[in-house]
Amino acid sequence: MQHKVIFLMNLLQDVNILRPLINLAAKIENSYPTIIQSKDFTIRDTSKSWQSELCDIALATGAIVQQVDDEIEALHLLEGSGGIVFAASESNLPPHRFTHNIFKMLSDDYVSVTLQHGFECVGFSQSVQHNLSYGANVYWSADVVCAWTDTANLPSISALQSQKVLPFGPTFVLNEPPLSDRCNERTGLICENLHSVRMSASGDLKNEFMATFESFCSAVASQKKKVTLRPHPGGQYVLKNKVKLPKNAVINNEPIYKVDLSSFTFGVSAPSSILIDMLYAKIPVAVWVDEQGVMDHSNYRGLETISNAKEMELFSQRAESNPEYFLAKQKVFLENSGLILNAREGAKNFVNLIMNSLTTNEKHGETSEEKVLFIANDMIPTLQLSFIKPLRTLVERGDMLCEYLTEKELKDEFGGLASASISQRYVVRRLDEFRPSKIVFCRYSGPHAVSVRLWALQNNVPVLFHIDDDLLNVPLSLGRAKFEQHNSPQRVKTVRYLLDHADLVYCSTQPLLKKFEAQSVQNRMVSGDIYCSADVAVPAYERKVKKLGYMGFDHSHDLDTVLDAIVRILNEYPETTFSMFGTIPKPEKLKSFGERIIMIEPVRDYKLFLETFADLSWDIGICPLVVDEFNKVKANTKWVEYTSIGAAVVATKNTVYDDCGADGCAILAENNEQWYDGLKALIESPAAHYKQLKKAQQKLESYYNVNTLTKQVMTMFQRLTDK
Repeated sequence: MQHKVIFLMNLLQDVNILRPLINLAAKIENSYPTIIQSKDFTIRDTSKSWQSELCDIALATGAIVQQVDDEIEALHLLEGSGGIVFAASESNLPPHRFTHNIFKMLSDDYVSVTLQHGFECVGFSQSVQHNLSYGANVYWSADVVCAWTDTANLPSISALQSQKVLPFGPTFVLNEPPLSDRCNERTGLICENLHSVRMSASGDLKNEFMATFESFCSAVASQKKKVTLRPHPGGQYVLKNKVKLPKNAVINNEPIYKVDLSSFTFGVSAPSSILIDMLYAKIPVAVWVDEQGVMDHSNYRGLETISNAKEMELFSQRAESNPEYFLAKQKVFLENSGLILNAREGAKNFVNLIMNSLTTNEKHGETSEEKVLFIANDMIPTLQLSFIKPLRTLVERGDMLCEYLTEKELKDEFGGLASASISQRYVVRRLDEFRPSKIVFCRYSGPHAVSVRLWALQNNVPVLFHIDDDLLNVPLSLGRAKFEQHNSPQRVKTVRYLLDHADLVYCSTQPLLKKFEAQSVQNRMVSGDIYCSADVAVPAYERKVKKLGYMGFDHSHDLDTVLDAIVRILNEYPETTFSMFGTIPKPEKLKSFGERIIMIEPVRDYKLFLETFADLSWDIGICPLVVDEFNKVKANTKWVEYTSIGAAVVATKNTVYDDCGADGCAILAENNEQWYDGLKALIESPAAHYKQLKKAQQKLESYYNVNTLTKQVMTMFQRLTDK
């Protein structure tokens, strides 16, 4: 897999740290950002909210999210490539085992990077409680360690590790400002990090903190004020332990990059990196410490401290009445900290690191060999007649290599998990192995379209969406089963996604294109001059006309419109037969004709279908259509195929058959009486039958031949790359 910039997600809080870099990487040409998500991440994310965040990040940046079970599977994904790998949390400590093991075994083709993920961070600047819990011998396997400040301000870095530490600044300064919450009621913000080792230092610090919070809430409740409580993104102590909160407490559990911290009147937290976020947002900040002074808060010396509800209430009042006092103190603290908080400088540092790790002379996705991956729900007729047939000569000649991936294949392989992540990994692996130069979705509405599209964006591979029906509005007239299948929310969503996000939409007809324009599809769209092609398989000759037929799949409502005319013909011309080739069951009205009604099983392979069709020796082929909005955009496939096998056509007027059937190339009928007259005219006059069929086959040879469709498809491929 030709990865470039990879981000390892292991702890839930990693999302906050890595998201700004993913956004940054997405703006760098040939960066191809990829997120590798550990199994432990998925397990920890019990609410699925962080996986939802990763999906949003992927959609916004073009990144691909890959879920893996362990380090070995992650390393397998990274084989045969190179680039740069970022970890938000990596060290020799047990919570970081996943990222640490990957970095220990990672190929030399990659640059591995560990980020300082907090103000007081293991290996960088540890508190007393960190030292007691983890020791002082913390190290990293990364090639580069990106710190928030210079090593002079990071006393916990060992001499052996300091050589690879670079001062880059925290990634949160790269975030775009979130939408403001100032229109809502302004409150104070209390942040809990009760899972922290410092809360287990001595005594009952967790309950002491919560008692302070609850007492403060009670004190301000009389003033009808609310208080916002923010759980730690990874610890989630109050939520996991279902801590009962005061009625005026409001939970804010949004990702920090979605929270407008500047909208709060003040902020309070035990020693934690959230304090730096609040300082950066320029609101009054206080550090909560226990009254016994057991908790080490020396790294926050110079900031306001509080220990109980009375002090918190007094601080809140002063913060609201005179915020400038605290902001001045906080400015001095930040200046003395040495933290690199200049967003432009931080962005420049990370961009240079990423670009220096990329091989600039490689152009992934470009290949001299034309390799096309077709994705469809199955090996459907549309795929076969629109692409497989017209491209067959190019494939046989070796000018093009084609592969096919279908929803049916995924269902056969994974059953009920065809839409799950295990199936998604299979799809991405197929893409990696084949390395297509073009991807064609053919009438597709199945799973993983977004993943394929994102892979294509990463690898500079253009995507074509070919569609031959208005799949956004499939009518009930097609039958209850098809109606429910095509109109399932997920399928409609997939069709709409491809209409809006493919590099080019290839519509079967101009009316279909206009229909999508009317539905606010603003993507690049083109329509073909022809949809179906055929060579003359059975040349016209004058003969007795007695074999009538209808070829169709799941369109019994169309056939119903002309059944009365067919019954009348069968009654008046005893030598005639009526054949039905496809999946439609024998209509009740025809059962009395016994063996004169010939039922022929469908043939799924299109080449074999045409051969079987030609052997039927039909004299007349009928093309009935219900005149409705759905059918107005259909193609004239039946006319092409009937004409090819030597059957003269009678078709419904005011439909797609008007053009191909013009100039005597078909009889066009509006009602049952005209259908009867048309069929009767062909049966009673073999000469008229021959004349009509001859003209139709001449039009077929000059306009609907296979070479014409081949050129049209190749033109579409060219337009696909001419952006």
